[in-house]
Amino acid sequence: MKRAFIIFPLLLINSLFCTAHDVQVAVELSPPAVITRSSYSGREALSYASVLVYSPSDSETEYQNGRSDAGGVFSFVPDRPGKWKFVIDDEMGHREEKAIEITGEFLKGSGTANGSGELSTYWKMLIGVSFIIGCTGILFWAKARKAQPGGKRK
Repeated sequence: MKRAFIIFPLLLINSLFCTAHDVQVAVELSPPAVITRSSYSGREALSYASVLVYSPSDSETEYQNGRSDAGGVFSFVPDRPGKWKFVIDDEMGHREEKAIEITGEFLKGSGTANGSGELSTYWKMLIGVSFIIGCTGILFWAKARKAQPGGKRK
């Protein structure tokens, strides 16, 4: 049991380093443009990374290509509704593809909601750790209940 109290925190600390290669892409729909902000695990910007944007009508030929700026920001103006594919690659092994849904309302200038809808890596880790702790608590409660004579409370 003492080993578990030593190993579990070490695994949690190790998981923080494993997210260093994760690429996050936040999408902001701001008519008429789609603005993307890309970073490594929510920290350092993907500066000057190669970007390809594919339209819904042609997934082979890029609609637009270029590089993100120093802050990891890239913008493009879509010309039709549908699912656009955004690909960012820092050419050092970090690559992320993201599907961006563009509606007719957005093209008319009224769709201003944030298009990300994803949890950050830290929230995912917090939810996972909370789930593990909750399951462990339930198991220990059940074990303690069984250990009592008759399985009843005092």
